[in-house]
Amino acid sequence: MVRAIPPHLPLYQVGQLGWNAVGAANESVLAASLWTAVWGLVLGALAVYTYRSDQCPKFA
Repeated sequence: MVRAIPPHLPLYQVGQLGWNAVGAANESVLAASLWTAVWGLVLGALAVYTYRSDQCPKFA
C-alpha cells in the first residue's frame, strides 16, 4: 500500500523529470510534466484561497 502513494505526490514527478534528463526514465516526460503542472495548479489555487480567506476578514 505504501508503494502506491509516492507516484501521486509532486516531488516524485519532479524526480521523474530529473531521471528523464539523465536518460534513466521510468515514466514519460509528458506524463511527469502533466502531473507536475496539475500539482502546481492545485497547490497554487490552495495558496490563493488560503491567502484570501486569511486577509478578507482582517481588512474588509
